[in-house]
Amino acid sequence: MKKTAFFLSCLLAAVMIAASLAACAGPSGGDNTTPAAPPPEDQTPGPDTAPAETEPSFRFADYGGDEFVVYQRRQDLNDYAGKYIVPDESASDVISDEAVRRNLIVSQKFNIEIKAIETNNPYSTIMQDINGGECPYDLVLDRRRYVAPLGLDGALVNLNKLEADYTTHWWDAKAAYSYSAGGKLFVIPNDVSVGNLEGARFFFFNKQVLEDFHLTSPYEYVSKNEWILDTFISMVKSVSAPNADGTLGVYGLLDEDNSVRNHCLVGCGVEWITKVDENTFEVRIGTDYALRAQDYLDKINALRADVSCCLEMAEASGMDPAGSADYEHKYDHGRGLFAQGHFLFTQSQMECAYQFADMAKGFGVVVNPKYDADQAEYYHKMDSNSIIFCIAKLSGIDAQKTVNILDYWGYVASSTSMEAYYELTLKIKRASDPTTAEMLDTVKASIAYPISDLFTSGSYKIDVGALVNDASTTSVAKAWSAHQKSIGLTIKRVMTKLGELED
Repeated sequence: MKKTAFFLSCLLAAVMIAASLAACAGPSGGDNTTPAAPPPEDQTPGPDTAPAETEPSFRFADYGGDEFVVYQRRQDLNDYAGKYIVPDESASDVISDEAVRRNLIVSQKFNIEIKAIETNNPYSTIMQDINGGECPYDLVLDRRRYVAPLGLDGALVNLNKLEADYTTHWWDAKAAYSYSAGGKLFVIPNDVSVGNLEGARFFFFNKQVLEDFHLTSPYEYVSKNEWILDTFISMVKSVSAPNADGTLGVYGLLDEDNSVRNHCLVGCGVEWITKVDENTFEVRIGTDYALRAQDYLDKINALRADVSCCLEMAEASGMDPAGSADYEHKYDHGRGLFAQGHFLFTQSQMECAYQFADMAKGFGVVVNPKYDADQAEYYHKMDSNSIIFCIAKLSGIDAQKTVNILDYWGYVASSTSMEAYYELTLKIKRASDPTTAEMLDTVKASIAYPISDLFTSGSYKIDVGALVNDASTTSVAKAWSAHQKSIGLTIKRVMTKLGELED
C-alpha cells in the first residue's frame, strides 16, 4: 500500500531508531477470546492513491450537498471523548490533519458535508428526539454502556439488517459477532473513531523503577512464556519502599478502583460471559472456571490489600496533596505519580499513553499476565465506557445511507487517521522501544467484547460485575449460588425483549 511522503519519512526514521535500540523481542500473538468471523485480508490500497478498480465494492451515491451529522460525545472531554471525527479547526497534530484529509475524500465521494453536534451525553436525548419527530443527526457516537440499552427500547437501528460487510478490517468482526444477540446488533466499532481501540486495558511499566530495583524486564518473561500471574505478583511485591513519614514512596502497583482485579481476571482466561450461539449466552465463572477464578481472586485480593507495595488511585492522590491541584481528578493525578517514578506498574488504556510522554527512561507496555504457562493465549477486555457507533431510529433517517457512508469513511480512515493514531503516534512516537509496539499489537488482537458490557443498569442489567464483587468478599461458590438465577433470568429477559422488537 502506498503511503504519503510524510508517512514514509516517519516510518523510515522509526526503522533507523529501532535498529539502534536493543529490543527484547517477545511473541506478539493473542487469539480471539470469543468466536468471530474469519479475519479479513488486509491488502486494500489507500483510497486516494489506488486506481478505482482496486477498491472494495462500496455503495456510492451523490447526495447533493446534504449534511451528514454525527451526534457525538464532546472531543474536548478528559475521558471517552469523540476525538478526530470532525477535528477542531485549531488542531494541528498529524492525526487531526489526516482526519481532515479523510473527511474531504469522503465528502467529495458522496457530495456531502460532514458535521458534528457535540454534547456530554448524546444518549440522554435520543428518546426525546425520536418522540418529538426530530431528525437532527445521522449517526451517534457515545459510551457503549449508556447508548446500547436504548436498543432494547426500540430506539436504535438493527445494524444486522443493513447491507454492510462487518468482517472488513475497518470494522471489527469480533465486536459484530459478540454484540449480536437474537439477530439484533445495535452498536459497532469503526476506524473513523479511535475510541474503541483506546478502550482496551493493559499494563504500563516504568523503566526507571525497573532499573532502580534491578528487576527482569516483563518483555523477557513474555518471550519465555513466563509472564503469568505469579510472576506479575512477585514483581509487584519486589517494589516496596514506602516512606516512614507517610509521604509517597515507591510501590509495585498503582490500581484504579477494581480495574486490575477485573481485567486480570479476564487475562487469566476467565470469561465474563460467553456467547454460545445467537440466542444463548453463558456465565461460566462459577462453573467451568470456578477453581481458577477462586485461586486468582485469593492471590490478587491479597496483593491489592498489601499497601506496602500496592496503592489505589485515591490513596496515592491523598498522599500527594500538594500536587493534586495540578490534575483534573484522581486518575490523572495517579498517572502523573506513576510517570514521576512512584510505581512500577499501572493498568490503563491506550488513550492515556500521552500522559507518560515525558518519563525519564520512558514506559513499557506489557499484556495482561496469563494464569499459568499452560494458558495458550493472552486476553484483554474493553472499558465498558468506551465510545462506539450506533444509528438512532429517527423519522426521516435513511439508515442504509448512513451505513454506506460510514463503511467508506472507515475504509478511508484505516489508511489515514487510524494509521496516524495507531501506527505512527502510539507505536512510534509515544513508544520508547520496538517491543512496546509488539505488545500493543497483541492487545489489539486479543480484545474480548462481552455483551454484559452493554447492559450495566436497569432491569436489563446483566450483573456479572456484582458476581465478581461478591466472589471477592465471600467465595466464587457462594457468589455463584447467589447470582446464578438472577443473571440467568436477566439474560432470558434480554433475549425475550430482543425477540419482540421489530426491525
